[in-house]
Amino acid sequence: MSLVAEPRTPVAEARPEVPDRGHIRDSRPPLAAELRNRSGLSIELLENGAVFAIRHGEILVNQVLGSPVEGGLGNIYLRRHTPNGITSFPVLGPAAPGSFRASRHGAVWTGSVDGLDY
Repeated sequence: MSLVAEPRTPVAEARPEVPDRGHIRDSRPPLAAELRNRSGLSIELLENGAVFAIRHGEILVNQVLGSPVEGGLGNIYLRRHTPNGITSFPVLGPAAPGSFRASRHGAVWTGSVDGLDY
């Protein structure tokens, strides 16, 4: 499966009507990139490299949206099984030791953790 970054197009601001309180603003954080493929899968990435949302069409695949502050649910971890046990390391998101860049052509995470370069 391949994903291609597309430039962020402005999303119509959500303004649901709240009785006696007027309109409220969409509280989506700024996104660094949105990766899409032809089947309708999209991955929205935060500026810190964490996954904000994974969607297929109108369906939200991840049950909780990623956070630009903590990002715990938006992190992706490497789990390594060794004779001494299981260890895990963040490789994507704000807790990851590497770096993240995004452009209209895609997203790249680079770093090194426990002897593994990515």
